[in-house]
Amino acid sequence: MADPAPELRSTDAESTIARRPIAGCGSDAAARRCRLGLVPQWLDIECGFNSSAQGQPPIMLHHDTQLFHLTGDPRSELQADDAAQWLAQVVPNFNSHAVESQLANLSPNIVADNIVALNDDQFLMLLTPPSAFHTTLYGPVFRMDPYLLVGGDDTGAGDGGGEWRSIPWSAHLLDERFGTRRRPYIKHNARALSLPLLHEAALAFGEAFAATPLSRFRGEHFAPREWEVNTIFLATHFVIERHREALLWSWVVGKWGSQARMPGVLDEKTKVAMWAELGGRDGKGEINLGMATRKTMQDIEPNLKRAEIKPPRAPKSLLEADTVYSWVSMNGYSPTWRTLASHISISRDNCLGANGERAWDMFRRLVMDDLSCGDQVISALMHASKSGLGVFLPLHSVPPPPPSLADPIVLPLVLPVAPTPFPANPRAFAVRLIQRYAYAIGESAMYFVGPQSAQAASRLLRDADRQRNIALMCINDDLGDDEVEVRAADEVMRRWFEERWPEKLECER
Repeated sequence: MADPAPELRSTDAESTIARRPIAGCGSDAAARRCRLGLVPQWLDIECGFNSSAQGQPPIMLHHDTQLFHLTGDPRSELQADDAAQWLAQVVPNFNSHAVESQLANLSPNIVADNIVALNDDQFLMLLTPPSAFHTTLYGPVFRMDPYLLVGGDDTGAGDGGGEWRSIPWSAHLLDERFGTRRRPYIKHNARALSLPLLHEAALAFGEAFAATPLSRFRGEHFAPREWEVNTIFLATHFVIERHREALLWSWVVGKWGSQARMPGVLDEKTKVAMWAELGGRDGKGEINLGMATRKTMQDIEPNLKRAEIKPPRAPKSLLEADTVYSWVSMNGYSPTWRTLASHISISRDNCLGANGERAWDMFRRLVMDDLSCGDQVISALMHASKSGLGVFLPLHSVPPPPPSLADPIVLPLVLPVAPTPFPANPRAFAVRLIQRYAYAIGESAMYFVGPQSAQAASRLLRDADRQRNIALMCINDDLGDDEVEVRAADEVMRRWFEERWPEKLECER
Protein backbone atom coordinates (compact mmCIF):
# COMPACT_ATOMS: atom_id res chain seq x y z
CA MET A 1 0.00 0.00 0.00
CA ALA A 2 1.15 3.51 -0.68
CA ASP A 3 0.34 6.36 1.69
CA PRO A 4 0.57 9.82 0.13
CA ALA A 5 0.70 11.60 3.47
CA PRO A 6 3.72 13.90 3.29
CA GLU A 7 4.96 13.08 6.77
CA LEU A 8 5.47 9.46 5.67
CA ARG A 9 7.59 10.39 2.66
CA SER A 10 10.88 10.80 4.43
CA THR A 11 14.24 9.06 4.55
CA ASP A 12 17.81 9.91 3.74
CA ALA A 13 18.32 9.61 -0.02
CA GLU A 14 20.97 6.95 0.55
CA SER A 15 19.94 5.39 3.85
CA THR A 16 17.71 6.09 6.81
CA ILE A 17 18.35 8.91 9.22
CA ALA A 18 18.26 6.37 12.01
CA ARG A 19 21.41 4.78 10.57
CA ARG A 20 23.28 8.04 10.12
CA PRO A 21 23.82 10.23 13.19
CA ILE A 22 22.97 13.88 12.59
CA ALA A 23 26.37 14.75 14.02
CA GLY A 24 27.88 13.11 10.95
CA CYS A 25 26.52 15.93 8.80
CA GLY A 26 28.60 18.52 10.61
CA SER A 27 31.17 19.26 7.90
CA ASP A 28 30.29 21.13 4.72
CA ALA A 29 31.12 18.11 2.56
CA ALA A 30 29.03 15.80 4.71
CA ALA A 31 26.15 18.25 4.79
CA ARG A 32 25.97 18.19 1.02
CA ARG A 33 25.57 14.41 1.15
CA CYS A 34 23.02 14.37 3.99
CA ARG A 35 19.34 15.00 3.57
CA LEU A 36 17.25 15.19 6.70
CA GLY A 37 13.71 13.91 6.51
CA LEU A 38 10.68 13.61 8.77
CA VAL A 39 9.76 10.10 9.88
CA PRO A 40 6.65 8.79 11.68
CA GLN A 41 7.16 9.03 15.42
CA TRP A 42 5.43 5.68 15.96
CA LEU A 43 7.83 3.71 13.72
CA ASP A 44 10.90 1.77 14.82
CA ILE A 45 13.04 2.69 11.80
CA GLU A 46 15.47 -0.23 11.99
CA CYS A 47 12.66 -2.75 12.33
CA GLY A 48 10.61 -1.09 9.60
CA PHE A 49 13.34 -1.21 7.00
CA ASN A 50 14.62 -4.67 7.80
CA SER A 51 11.17 -6.27 8.32
CA SER A 52 10.20 -7.92 11.57
CA ALA A 53 11.31 -11.19 13.07
CA GLN A 54 7.71 -12.38 12.80
CA GLY A 55 7.70 -11.91 9.04
CA GLN A 56 5.70 -8.70 8.84
CA PRO A 57 6.54 -6.87 5.60
CA PRO A 58 8.99 -3.96 5.65
CA ILE A 59 7.73 -0.38 5.84
CA MET A 60 9.47 1.64 3.14
CA LEU A 61 9.91 5.39 3.46
CA HIS A 62 10.82 7.66 0.56
CA HIS A 63 12.58 11.00 0.69
CA ASP A 64 10.94 13.51 -1.61
CA THR A 65 14.20 13.92 -3.54
CA GLN A 66 13.85 10.26 -4.54
CA LEU A 67 10.24 10.61 -5.60
CA PHE A 68 10.03 13.94 -7.44
CA HIS A 69 10.71 13.70 -11.19
CA LEU A 70 10.10 16.45 -13.73
CA THR A 71 7.54 15.89 -16.48
CA GLY A 72 6.70 18.19 -19.38
CA ASP A 73 4.58 18.53 -22.48
CA PRO A 74 4.62 15.09 -24.18
CA ARG A 75 5.44 16.80 -27.48
CA SER A 76 8.63 18.45 -26.18
CA GLU A 77 11.98 17.33 -24.78
CA LEU A 78 13.38 18.20 -21.37
CA GLN A 79 17.03 18.76 -20.48
CA ALA A 80 18.95 17.77 -17.34
CA ASP A 81 19.26 21.42 -16.33
CA ASP A 82 15.47 21.76 -16.47
CA ALA A 83 15.09 18.92 -13.98
CA ALA A 84 17.72 20.30 -11.61
CA GLN A 85 16.20 23.78 -11.59
CA TRP A 86 12.71 22.39 -11.06
CA LEU A 87 13.79 20.12 -8.19
CA ALA A 88 15.38 23.07 -6.40
CA GLN A 89 12.03 24.87 -6.59
CA VAL A 90 9.88 22.04 -5.24
CA VAL A 91 11.75 20.32 -2.39
CA PRO A 92 11.41 20.05 0.50
CA ASN A 93 7.66 19.70 0.03
CA PHE A 94 4.81 19.46 2.55
CA ASN A 95 1.88 19.42 0.13
CA SER A 96 -0.02 16.14 -0.13
CA HIS A 97 -1.25 17.14 -3.61
CA ALA A 98 2.39 17.45 -4.66
CA VAL A 99 3.34 14.07 -3.19
CA GLU A 100 0.36 12.36 -4.82
CA SER A 101 1.40 13.85 -8.17
CA GLN A 102 4.67 11.90 -7.87
CA LEU A 103 3.30 8.50 -6.82
CA ALA A 104 3.88 7.17 -10.33
CA ASN A 105 7.61 7.43 -9.61
CA LEU A 106 7.57 4.83 -6.85
CA SER A 107 10.15 2.18 -7.66
CA PRO A 108 8.67 -0.96 -9.28
CA ASN A 109 11.27 -2.88 -7.29
CA ILE A 110 9.40 -2.22 -4.04
CA VAL A 111 5.75 -1.69 -5.03
CA ALA A 112 3.38 -3.64 -7.24
CA ASP A 113 1.88 -2.32 -10.45
CA ASN A 114 -1.46 -2.04 -8.66
CA ILE A 115 -1.55 -0.29 -5.31
CA VAL A 116 -3.98 0.90 -2.68
CA ALA A 117 -3.26 4.49 -1.68
CA LEU A 118 -4.37 5.78 1.70
CA ASN A 119 -3.86 9.15 3.32
CA ASP A 120 -2.93 9.22 6.99
CA ASP A 121 -6.59 9.68 7.98
CA GLN A 122 -7.93 6.63 6.15
CA PHE A 123 -8.41 3.15 7.56
CA LEU A 124 -9.40 -0.36 6.49
CA MET A 125 -11.87 -1.49 9.15
CA LEU A 126 -12.43 -5.11 8.09
CA LEU A 127 -10.53 -7.86 6.33
CA THR A 128 -10.60 -6.82 2.69
CA PRO A 129 -9.73 -9.10 -0.26
CA PRO A 130 -7.56 -7.70 -3.06
CA SER A 131 -10.53 -7.97 -5.43
CA ALA A 132 -12.13 -5.07 -3.56
CA PHE A 133 -9.43 -2.91 -5.15
CA HIS A 134 -8.17 -4.71 -8.26
CA THR A 135 -8.41 -7.87 -10.34
CA THR A 136 -6.61 -8.90 -13.49
CA LEU A 137 -9.99 -9.52 -15.15
CA TYR A 138 -11.75 -6.26 -14.39
CA GLY A 139 -8.95 -3.84 -13.51
CA PRO A 140 -8.81 -1.28 -10.67
CA VAL A 141 -11.97 -0.75 -8.62
CA PHE A 142 -12.89 2.93 -8.40
CA ARG A 143 -15.22 4.39 -5.78
CA MET A 144 -17.02 7.52 -6.84
CA ASP A 145 -20.11 9.56 -6.08
CA PRO A 146 -22.23 9.70 -9.26
CA TYR A 147 -24.49 12.29 -7.60
CA LEU A 148 -21.65 14.77 -7.00
CA LEU A 149 -20.54 15.84 -10.47
CA VAL A 150 -17.62 18.21 -10.95
CA GLY A 151 -17.29 20.61 -13.85
CA GLY A 152 -14.05 22.10 -15.10
CA ASP A 153 -12.73 25.47 -13.91
CA ASP A 154 -9.56 27.21 -15.09
CA THR A 155 -9.78 30.34 -12.92
CA GLY A 156 -8.29 28.99 -9.69
CA ALA A 157 -11.27 30.40 -7.82
CA GLY A 158 -11.69 27.44 -5.46
CA ASP A 159 -10.19 26.96 -2.02
CA GLY A 160 -6.51 26.20 -2.50
CA GLY A 161 -6.15 24.99 1.08
CA GLY A 162 -8.53 22.11 0.42
CA GLU A 163 -9.28 20.15 -2.72
CA TRP A 164 -11.82 22.40 -4.42
CA ARG A 165 -9.31 24.27 -6.51
CA SER A 166 -7.40 21.18 -7.59
CA ILE A 167 -10.42 19.04 -8.55
CA PRO A 168 -12.17 21.55 -10.88
CA TRP A 169 -8.79 22.39 -12.43
CA SER A 170 -8.16 18.69 -13.05
CA ALA A 171 -11.65 18.41 -14.52
CA HIS A 172 -10.79 21.27 -16.89
CA LEU A 173 -7.64 19.47 -18.04
CA LEU A 174 -9.72 16.36 -18.75
CA ASP A 175 -12.19 18.53 -20.69
CA GLU A 176 -9.37 19.86 -22.87
CA ARG A 177 -8.15 16.37 -23.67
CA PHE A 178 -11.32 14.26 -23.81
CA GLY A 179 -14.17 16.73 -24.24
CA THR A 180 -16.31 18.67 -21.81
CA ARG A 181 -18.52 16.81 -19.36
CA ARG A 182 -19.18 16.83 -15.63
CA ARG A 183 -17.45 13.92 -13.90
CA PRO A 184 -18.10 12.22 -10.53
CA TYR A 185 -16.17 13.08 -7.39
CA ILE A 186 -13.81 10.31 -6.25
CA LYS A 187 -14.69 9.32 -2.71
CA HIS A 188 -12.18 10.35 -0.05
CA ASN A 189 -11.08 6.97 1.17
CA ALA A 190 -8.70 4.16 0.20
CA ARG A 191 -8.16 4.37 -3.57
CA ALA A 192 -7.09 1.81 -6.14
CA LEU A 193 -4.39 2.98 -8.55
CA SER A 194 -2.52 1.36 -11.41
CA LEU A 195 1.02 2.77 -11.35
CA PRO A 196 1.65 2.20 -15.09
CA LEU A 197 -1.57 4.06 -15.94
CA LEU A 198 -0.82 6.72 -13.35
CA HIS A 199 2.56 7.19 -15.01
CA GLU A 200 0.82 7.45 -18.38
CA ALA A 201 -1.51 10.13 -17.01
CA ALA A 202 1.44 12.06 -15.58
CA LEU A 203 3.09 12.03 -19.01
CA ALA A 204 -0.13 13.04 -20.78
CA PHE A 205 -0.54 16.05 -18.47
CA GLY A 206 3.16 16.55 -17.86
CA GLU A 207 3.17 20.33 -17.47
CA ALA A 208 0.30 20.27 -14.99
CA PHE A 209 1.95 17.54 -12.92
CA ALA A 210 5.22 19.49 -12.92
CA ALA A 211 3.43 22.65 -11.76
CA THR A 212 1.72 20.96 -8.82
CA PRO A 213 4.79 20.70 -6.52
CA LEU A 214 5.51 24.41 -7.03
CA SER A 215 3.11 24.74 -4.09
CA ARG A 216 5.26 23.43 -1.26
CA PHE A 217 2.18 23.91 0.89
CA ARG A 218 -1.34 23.59 -0.48
CA GLY A 219 -2.49 26.61 -2.45
CA GLU A 220 0.83 28.44 -2.02
CA HIS A 221 1.66 28.88 -5.72
CA PHE A 222 -1.00 30.91 -7.54
CA ALA A 223 -0.51 31.39 -11.26
CA PRO A 224 -2.70 30.74 -14.33
CA ARG A 225 -2.48 27.13 -15.58
CA GLU A 226 -0.17 26.27 -12.68
CA TRP A 227 -2.84 25.27 -10.19
CA GLU A 228 -2.31 21.99 -8.38
CA VAL A 229 -3.78 18.89 -10.01
CA ASN A 230 -5.78 16.43 -7.97
CA THR A 231 -3.97 13.27 -9.00
CA ILE A 232 -6.60 10.85 -7.72
CA PHE A 233 -9.44 12.57 -9.61
CA LEU A 234 -7.46 13.09 -12.81
CA ALA A 235 -5.85 9.64 -12.92
CA THR A 236 -9.12 7.82 -12.22
CA HIS A 237 -11.04 9.60 -14.96
CA PHE A 238 -8.05 9.31 -17.30
CA VAL A 239 -8.44 5.51 -17.18
CA ILE A 240 -12.19 5.73 -17.81
CA GLU A 241 -11.74 8.11 -20.76
CA ARG A 242 -8.90 6.09 -22.28
CA HIS A 243 -11.08 2.97 -22.17
CA ARG A 244 -13.88 4.84 -23.96
CA GLU A 245 -11.29 6.09 -26.46
CA ALA A 246 -10.01 2.54 -27.01
CA LEU A 247 -13.52 1.26 -27.79
CA LEU A 248 -14.14 4.02 -30.33
CA TRP A 249 -10.74 3.59 -32.00
CA SER A 250 -11.31 -0.15 -32.27
CA TRP A 251 -14.73 0.20 -33.92
CA VAL A 252 -14.21 3.28 -36.11
CA VAL A 253 -10.54 3.08 -37.12
CA GLY A 254 -9.50 -0.51 -36.43
CA LYS A 255 -12.63 -2.29 -37.67
CA TRP A 256 -14.35 -0.14 -40.28
CA GLY A 257 -11.37 1.94 -41.36
CA SER A 258 -9.49 -1.24 -42.29
CA GLN A 259 -12.44 -2.68 -44.25
CA ALA A 260 -13.02 0.37 -46.44
CA ARG A 261 -12.18 0.23 -50.15
CA MET A 262 -9.60 2.93 -49.51
CA PRO A 263 -7.97 1.95 -46.18
CA GLY A 264 -8.54 4.56 -43.50
CA VAL A 265 -11.36 6.33 -45.38
CA LEU A 266 -15.03 5.78 -44.51
CA ASP A 267 -16.90 6.11 -47.79
CA GLU A 268 -20.68 6.21 -48.12
CA LYS A 269 -20.97 2.43 -48.57
CA THR A 270 -18.94 1.79 -45.42
CA LYS A 271 -21.09 4.20 -43.44
CA VAL A 272 -24.20 2.33 -44.56
CA ALA A 273 -22.71 -0.85 -43.07
CA MET A 274 -21.75 0.97 -39.86
CA TRP A 275 -25.29 2.32 -39.57
CA ALA A 276 -26.70 -1.19 -39.94
CA GLU A 277 -24.40 -2.54 -37.22
CA LEU A 278 -25.63 0.17 -34.85
CA GLY A 279 -29.18 -1.06 -35.44
CA GLY A 280 -30.23 1.37 -38.15
CA ARG A 281 -32.47 0.43 -41.05
CA ASP A 282 -32.39 1.45 -44.70
CA GLY A 283 -34.25 4.67 -45.26
CA LYS A 284 -34.41 5.46 -41.54
CA GLY A 285 -32.35 8.37 -40.25
CA GLU A 286 -32.90 7.71 -36.55
CA ILE A 287 -32.13 4.87 -34.16
CA ASN A 288 -34.13 4.59 -30.94
CA LEU A 289 -33.30 1.74 -28.60
CA GLY A 290 -33.97 0.86 -24.98
CA MET A 291 -31.52 -0.57 -22.46
CA ALA A 292 -29.44 -3.47 -23.75
CA THR A 293 -29.94 -6.86 -22.11
CA ARG A 294 -26.54 -7.99 -20.86
CA LYS A 295 -25.37 -10.66 -18.43
CA THR A 296 -21.99 -9.10 -17.71
CA MET A 297 -22.78 -8.28 -14.09
CA GLN A 298 -24.10 -11.79 -13.37
CA ASP A 299 -20.90 -13.25 -14.80
CA ILE A 300 -18.56 -11.38 -12.45
CA GLU A 301 -18.49 -13.78 -9.51
CA PRO A 302 -18.33 -16.98 -11.61
CA ASN A 303 -15.53 -15.48 -13.70
CA LEU A 304 -13.54 -14.53 -10.61
CA LYS A 305 -13.98 -17.98 -9.10
CA ARG A 306 -12.87 -19.67 -12.33
CA ALA A 307 -9.76 -17.49 -12.20
CA GLU A 308 -9.26 -18.55 -8.54
CA ILE A 309 -9.73 -14.96 -7.35
CA LYS A 310 -11.66 -14.44 -4.13
CA PRO A 311 -14.75 -12.34 -5.00
CA PRO A 312 -15.21 -9.04 -3.14
CA ARG A 313 -18.69 -9.94 -1.82
CA ALA A 314 -19.17 -10.90 1.83
CA PRO A 315 -22.75 -9.74 2.51
CA LYS A 316 -23.31 -11.75 5.70
CA SER A 317 -19.90 -11.41 7.33
CA LEU A 318 -19.04 -9.10 10.22
CA LEU A 319 -15.34 -9.83 9.81
CA GLU A 320 -14.89 -9.23 6.07
CA ALA A 321 -15.64 -6.20 3.94
CA ASP A 322 -18.49 -6.45 1.44
CA THR A 323 -17.82 -4.76 -1.90
CA VAL A 324 -20.24 -4.73 -4.83
CA TYR A 325 -19.17 -3.99 -8.39
CA SER A 326 -21.87 -1.61 -9.61
CA TRP A 327 -20.27 -1.22 -13.05
CA VAL A 328 -17.54 -2.89 -15.09
CA SER A 329 -16.02 -1.63 -18.32
CA MET A 330 -16.91 -4.91 -20.04
CA ASN A 331 -20.31 -3.23 -20.44
CA GLY A 332 -18.76 -0.41 -22.47
CA TYR A 333 -19.26 3.12 -21.19
CA SER A 334 -21.96 4.42 -18.85
CA PRO A 335 -22.80 8.14 -19.10
CA THR A 336 -24.29 7.81 -15.60
CA TRP A 337 -21.37 5.75 -14.16
CA ARG A 338 -23.97 3.33 -12.76
CA THR A 339 -25.98 1.50 -15.42
CA LEU A 340 -26.35 0.86 -19.11
CA ALA A 341 -28.05 3.66 -21.02
CA SER A 342 -31.82 3.43 -20.56
CA HIS A 343 -32.58 5.14 -23.87
CA ILE A 344 -30.40 5.39 -26.98
CA SER A 345 -31.11 7.89 -29.74
CA ILE A 346 -28.79 8.36 -32.73
CA SER A 347 -29.23 10.64 -35.72
CA ARG A 348 -27.50 9.27 -38.80
CA ASP A 349 -26.79 12.70 -40.28
CA ASN A 350 -25.56 14.26 -37.04
CA CYS A 351 -23.58 11.27 -35.78
CA LEU A 352 -22.13 9.37 -38.74
CA GLY A 353 -22.68 11.97 -41.44
CA ALA A 354 -23.58 11.30 -45.05
CA ASN A 355 -20.27 12.12 -46.73
CA GLY A 356 -17.02 10.20 -46.81
CA GLU A 357 -14.28 11.11 -44.32
CA ARG A 358 -11.16 9.72 -42.75
CA ALA A 359 -11.82 7.15 -40.04
CA TRP A 360 -9.40 9.02 -37.79
CA ASP A 361 -11.46 12.22 -38.14
CA MET A 362 -14.68 10.47 -37.09
CA PHE A 363 -12.84 8.84 -34.20
CA ARG A 364 -11.50 12.18 -32.93
CA ARG A 365 -14.93 13.76 -33.27
CA LEU A 366 -16.63 11.03 -31.23
CA VAL A 367 -13.89 11.14 -28.58
CA MET A 368 -13.43 14.87 -28.11
CA ASP A 369 -16.16 16.92 -29.77
CA ASP A 370 -19.47 15.08 -30.00
CA LEU A 371 -19.43 13.23 -26.69
CA SER A 372 -23.13 12.43 -26.75
CA CYS A 373 -22.81 10.73 -30.13
CA GLY A 374 -19.77 8.75 -28.99
CA ASP A 375 -21.61 7.61 -25.86
CA GLN A 376 -24.67 6.61 -27.88
CA VAL A 377 -22.60 4.62 -30.39
CA ILE A 378 -21.02 2.58 -27.59
CA SER A 379 -24.40 2.05 -25.92
CA ALA A 380 -26.05 0.95 -29.19
CA LEU A 381 -23.33 -1.63 -29.82
CA MET A 382 -24.06 -3.20 -26.42
CA HIS A 383 -27.20 -4.64 -28.06
CA ALA A 384 -25.02 -6.84 -30.29
CA SER A 385 -24.39 -9.51 -27.64
CA LYS A 386 -25.22 -10.50 -24.07
CA SER A 387 -21.62 -10.13 -22.92
CA GLY A 388 -18.18 -9.19 -24.13
CA LEU A 389 -16.92 -6.44 -26.41
CA GLY A 390 -16.32 -8.49 -29.56
CA VAL A 391 -18.54 -6.24 -31.69
CA PHE A 392 -15.95 -3.45 -31.39
CA LEU A 393 -13.03 -5.54 -32.61
CA PRO A 394 -11.49 -5.57 -36.09
CA LEU A 395 -12.03 -8.78 -38.04
CA HIS A 396 -9.82 -11.86 -37.68
CA SER A 397 -7.02 -12.25 -40.21
CA VAL A 398 -6.04 -15.78 -41.24
CA PRO A 399 -3.19 -16.21 -40.72
CA PRO A 400 -2.75 -13.28 -38.32
CA PRO A 401 -0.12 -10.80 -39.52
CA PRO A 402 3.17 -10.88 -37.62
CA PRO A 403 3.89 -8.02 -35.23
CA SER A 404 5.92 -5.09 -36.49
CA LEU A 405 8.51 -3.02 -34.65
CA ALA A 406 6.65 0.02 -35.95
CA ASP A 407 3.42 -0.98 -34.19
CA PRO A 408 2.19 1.50 -31.58
CA ILE A 409 1.93 0.38 -27.98
CA VAL A 410 -0.90 2.74 -27.04
CA LEU A 411 -2.77 5.56 -28.71
CA PRO A 412 -0.97 8.94 -28.55
CA LEU A 413 -1.17 10.80 -25.25
CA VAL A 414 -2.30 13.83 -27.24
CA LEU A 415 -4.48 12.92 -30.22
CA PRO A 416 -3.01 14.60 -33.33
CA VAL A 417 -5.09 15.86 -36.23
CA ALA A 418 -3.31 13.53 -38.66
CA PRO A 419 -3.82 9.75 -38.38
CA THR A 420 -1.18 7.79 -36.49
CA PRO A 421 0.57 4.63 -37.76
CA PHE A 422 -1.83 1.73 -38.18
CA PRO A 423 -0.88 -1.49 -36.34
CA ALA A 424 0.00 -4.56 -38.42
CA ASN A 425 -2.54 -6.60 -36.44
CA PRO A 426 -5.35 -4.17 -35.53
CA ARG A 427 -7.40 -6.81 -33.73
CA ALA A 428 -4.57 -7.78 -31.37
CA PHE A 429 -3.78 -4.10 -30.77
CA ALA A 430 -7.44 -3.33 -29.98
CA VAL A 431 -7.74 -6.25 -27.54
CA ARG A 432 -4.61 -5.15 -25.66
CA LEU A 433 -5.72 -1.53 -25.64
CA ILE A 434 -9.22 -2.20 -24.32
CA GLN A 435 -7.97 -4.54 -21.59
CA ARG A 436 -5.19 -2.12 -20.61
CA TYR A 437 -7.79 0.41 -19.46
CA ALA A 438 -10.30 -2.03 -17.96
CA TYR A 439 -11.87 -0.83 -14.73
CA ALA A 440 -14.71 -1.47 -12.31
CA ILE A 441 -16.76 0.88 -10.15
CA GLY A 442 -17.34 -0.50 -6.67
CA GLU A 443 -19.36 0.28 -3.59
CA SER A 444 -18.30 -0.53 -0.03
CA ALA A 445 -19.75 0.60 3.28
CA MET A 446 -17.90 3.80 4.16
CA TYR A 447 -17.89 6.18 7.10
CA PHE A 448 -16.50 9.70 6.78
CA VAL A 449 -16.25 11.90 9.87
CA GLY A 450 -14.81 15.36 10.46
CA PRO A 451 -14.84 15.98 14.23
CA GLN A 452 -14.49 19.63 15.23
CA SER A 453 -14.16 18.98 18.97
CA ALA A 454 -13.24 16.26 21.44
CA GLN A 455 -16.92 15.74 22.27
CA ALA A 456 -17.78 15.35 18.58
CA ALA A 457 -14.87 12.95 18.10
CA SER A 458 -16.08 10.75 20.95
CA ARG A 459 -19.65 10.69 19.61
CA LEU A 460 -18.67 9.98 16.01
CA LEU A 461 -16.20 7.23 16.89
CA ARG A 462 -18.72 5.46 19.12
CA ASP A 463 -21.18 5.68 16.25
CA ALA A 464 -18.58 4.01 14.04
CA ASP A 465 -18.28 1.17 16.56
CA ARG A 466 -22.01 0.51 16.27
CA GLN A 467 -21.84 0.22 12.48
CA ARG A 468 -20.26 -3.21 12.24
CA ASN A 469 -20.29 -3.36 8.42
CA ILE A 470 -18.06 -0.34 7.81
CA ALA A 471 -15.24 -1.36 5.46
CA LEU A 472 -13.51 1.97 4.84
CA MET A 473 -13.29 4.89 7.24
CA CYS A 474 -11.84 8.38 7.06
CA ILE A 475 -11.30 10.64 10.09
CA ASN A 476 -10.81 14.06 8.52
CA ASP A 477 -9.03 16.65 10.67
CA ASP A 478 -11.51 19.50 11.08
CA LEU A 479 -10.25 20.57 14.50
CA GLY A 480 -9.56 24.26 15.02
CA ASP A 481 -6.54 25.94 16.61
CA ASP A 482 -7.60 25.71 20.26
CA GLU A 483 -4.68 23.83 21.82
CA VAL A 484 -6.70 22.51 24.75
CA GLU A 485 -9.43 21.18 22.44
CA VAL A 486 -6.88 19.64 20.09
CA ARG A 487 -5.15 17.81 22.96
CA ALA A 488 -8.47 16.54 24.27
CA ALA A 489 -9.53 15.30 20.84
CA ASP A 490 -6.13 13.68 20.35
CA GLU A 491 -6.58 11.77 23.60
CA VAL A 492 -10.05 10.60 22.51
CA MET A 493 -8.71 9.30 19.21
CA ARG A 494 -5.67 7.65 20.79
CA ARG A 495 -7.91 5.70 23.16
CA TRP A 496 -10.17 4.68 20.29
CA PHE A 497 -7.21 3.52 18.19
CA GLU A 498 -5.93 1.40 21.08
CA GLU A 499 -9.34 -0.18 21.61
CA ARG A 500 -9.91 -0.78 17.91
CA TRP A 501 -6.43 -2.16 17.15
CA PRO A 502 -5.03 -3.33 20.52
CA GLU A 503 -2.20 -5.37 19.01
CA LYS A 504 0.70 -3.28 17.77
CA LEU A 505 2.79 -4.05 14.73
CA GLU A 506 6.14 -5.46 15.77
CA CYS A 507 7.77 -2.36 14.26
CA GLU A 508 5.44 0.03 16.09
CA ARG A 509 6.94 1.77 19.10
